[in-house]
Amino acid sequence: MVRVARHELVARLATPLDPLTNIRMRLRYAAPPAAESEDMYGKVVGADGDGAERLIRIHLTSTSDTDARRLEDLLR
Repeated sequence: MVRVARHELVARLATPLDPLTNIRMRLRYAAPPAAESEDMYGKVVGADGDGAERLIRIHLTSTSDTDARRLEDLLR
């Protein structure tokens, strides 16, 4: 993950994804306590760059309350 916002992630992924692709993902939080998220759902809304430098913009469509709080904590 390169950047996080309230309802959006920007990530560099090993697998290229096209815009409008629906995805299910899990995040590994490094901050204490280290944990893995529940399933999170999103839609690819943009892609910039090529190859290994390609950045994918993902609009989050569904997250648990716990994961929403953890993402909010990352913004502080």
